[in-house]
Amino acid sequence: EMAEVYRNSSFVLCPAGNSNILCFRNFEASICGAIPVVGGTTRERYLEATEPLGDPPWIFHESWKDGLEEVRALLADEPALRARRMKVLAWWAAELDRTRNRIGSTLGASRASIGRSRWRDVFAERLSRLLRG
Repeated sequence: EMAEVYRNSSFVLCPAGNSNILCFRNFEASICGAIPVVGGTTRERYLEATEPLGDPPWIFHESWKDGLEEVRALLADEPALRARRMKVLAWWAAELDRTRNRIGSTLGASRASIGRSRWRDVFAERLSRLLRG
């Protein structure tokens, strides 16, 4: 059910937690092509948490008010919104490949044996749905 909600959303609010600013919501939104909006924490804390992720194309602002301004700007520019959502999906696919490759290297497995084609199919289907609007 939540995956459908995320797929039908352009943005998902992802408030910072007490001990970590990343939670399942950031990643569930990304895999569905929604843009996580992260706020309520410092830029230093955000950068520290996301550094291992290769700069995800999420929206981050220390204040929710500033985040809302960026959300409104994207809502007013449909091509920019679509491009940002595609960027989130592309980042997620690259992150999956990077993680899969690290696991494969550790286990001595080939990339094909870890289900790469299945994830590519899922990614292609979601990207196609996003492009159709």
